[in-house]
Amino acid sequence: MLELRIGSVFHLWCRGCRYPKWKYHVLALIEPKPRYFIINTNPPPFYRDRPLLMAHQIGLSATDHPFLHHDSFIDTSSLLGGLTASELEDAFDADNRTKMGEVNRHVRKRVRSAVVSSEVLSERDIQMLLAVW
Repeated sequence: MLELRIGSVFHLWCRGCRYPKWKYHVLALIEPKPRYFIINTNPPPFYRDRPLLMAHQIGLSATDHPFLHHDSFIDTSSLLGGLTASELEDAFDADNRTKMGEVNRHVRKRVRSAVVSSEVLSERDIQMLLAVW
């Protein structure tokens, strides 16, 4: 049985990526429907010269998150749709390795801080995220 928790990390096919591929997804919202932050190895090139977007790149240490092969970043500048709760449970039932782990509490605090000061997320998304992070 899969327990859906904010901050859980799943290895899923990213349909919303520019080039669809397998990516780590961080469960950012559960209600009204699951929404996700994406984990990238490095911030996207477009973000690197834009401080507003770089402020949304939260570092993840591979030392603190054993499911990572190398240090990475959570992109909190946007929320992606993806698998529904039911589809996520089905994916987990088919392969329990789909759930990789969870981000630690220090990362959760940094995510919350990025969301609080966000100038790119909608006010509605900010309020929903702050209610659960």
